[in-house]
This record gives sequence, C-alpha cells and structure tokens, in this order.
Amino acid sequence: MTTELAPGMRLPVPLGLDAFGSRGTADQGYLIGQLLGDGSLTGSSVKWCGHLDGAREEMQRVVEGMGDRLSLWNIQESNGLHEYGVVHREKVRNATTGSVLSLMRREGLWGSKGADKYLRHMDYSREFCIRFIEGLIDSDGSIDPRKNVDISTISERLMRQVQEILQWLGIQSRVSRRKNSGGFGRNPSDLWSVHIKARDDILTLRGLITLHANNTRGIRKDQVLDQLVAVKLPKHGRRNNDGNPMVGGEIQNVAWDRIRFVDHVGARNTFRIVERPDEAVIRGGILGLRG
Repeated sequence: MTTELAPGMRLPVPLGLDAFGSRGTADQGYLIGQLLGDGSLTGSSVKWCGHLDGAREEMQRVVEGMGDRLSLWNIQESNGLHEYGVVHREKVRNATTGSVLSLMRREGLWGSKGADKYLRHMDYSREFCIRFIEGLIDSDGSIDPRKNVDISTISERLMRQVQEILQWLGIQSRVSRRKNSGGFGRNPSDLWSVHIKARDDILTLRGLITLHANNTRGIRKDQVLDQLVAVKLPKHGRRNNDGNPMVGGEIQNVAWDRIRFVDHVGARNTFRIVERPDEAVIRGGILGLRG
C-alpha cells in the first residue's frame, strides 16, 4: 500500500528481463560477435583477424562446424596479427548449419563495415546472446584486472545493442564516447565503449561467459577476468545493495532503490498493462510490447 511507504525505504527493482527470442544458436552468436568485432564482411569472402590463441581455435571449430574452414592469408609482422579468410569451396564433414557467408547474408550483416556494423535483429535466443557477448569481448574487449570490463568499437548502435543485451542478462553497464586516437587506422569516427564495473555485474558476467582470446600481454582474458572477480568479490560472499547475503543467486537480478519522497495527490485513476511476460521487451531502456 502506498500509505505504508515512506522516504528512505527501499523497493526491489528488477534488473533483467526475459526478452529473448528463439533466433540463432550459441556458436552463431560467438561467430557473429567475433566478426562484428574483428571481421571483414565486404569483398569476395568473409575475413577475420586474430592471434594464435584460444580464440583462433574456437573460431576454427565454429567455422568448420558450418562446413567451411579458416585459411591463413596474411601475417602482420608488427603485431603478430593473423588474417584469415573463410573458405567456402572445401566443405568439412559434419556440417550442420550452412556456410558462414550464407549466415551473414541471412542475418543482414553482409556488406556492413565500420559504424554500420550492428545486429539487424534483436530476437535472438539467450544462448546466442551470451556467446555473442563472449565473441565481442574476445575480439574488441579489454579487461582491467582491478577495475572493469570494456568493449569498444566505432559503432554506436552496436554498443547500444550490447548494453541492452547485457540488461536482459541482468548486467548493468554504461556507454561512453571518446575521440578515436587511431586504433582503427585512419578512421576518424568516435570510439564508443560499454563499461561493466559494478561488483555484482562483474560476478554475473563471470558466471555466464568463457573467454578464449589472450590480452595484449599474452595472458588469456579468462584468467584476467578471474583476477578482476577476486578483487571485486567480498570476503564473506556476494551481497546485494541492501547488505543482505544473497543465497544461491536467487535475487541476483534485483537492486534495491531508495524512495526519495512520497507525494499525496488524492484520488486518481490508475492504469496498468496486462500482458504475458514473454511479450514484453526493453528497447532503449523503455518497457514495451512485441509487435
């Protein structure tokens, strides 16, 4: 009852929303995350850049599962970056989901580049979205072992989509913009970043993803994320914003928001939306309905 509320009290606020659809598989999510980060989706074939680490092995497994293979095209001597082409002519046994190029065309991604790299659909499955975040962190992500996880690209729209997907997963993040210092060659576009910093958000992320790539120092990003978790994790277990121990993660997607004031406005008509939860979606931070 409103009459029982008073300034200073806390109300539970859900941080996540089950807005996932059924589109896409987990491996497709990782592949698309990697290609939107370090891939080329123009020209005569799909290309991907990476190093000789676990991410290359994972990409090779995913690509071969789609009936294609990775073929080394070029090595940049200055930084050891390997450029691979996805070869479609030579099919691999046990292919189940069609070629990489066919997937890129089906998802509306073929031909996109730079700031035009973003998802054309937002009805992907939960499994797709988790692995999509994995692929983006493996490609365009950085982890400070004492501070936060960042994902950066020149595509603002992609970073807004990432923030939305993270929210669906119960992870809060912040989007920022800064001038591109040249990390993307001569591209003058601004650099957009998603930052994941809060303790519970880092812990939730750690429980969802497995990273494969190495950082610039040659250390696997998964290990660096574990270091960050060790810094963020309190000595006596995970706690919510109200200071109460969280048991088994049952309320990990709930924050406690403090009431600042209560206005008495007399009798008013009130309205509510009655709809199935699986028909509700969040778009740009606004709750709406599918369709």
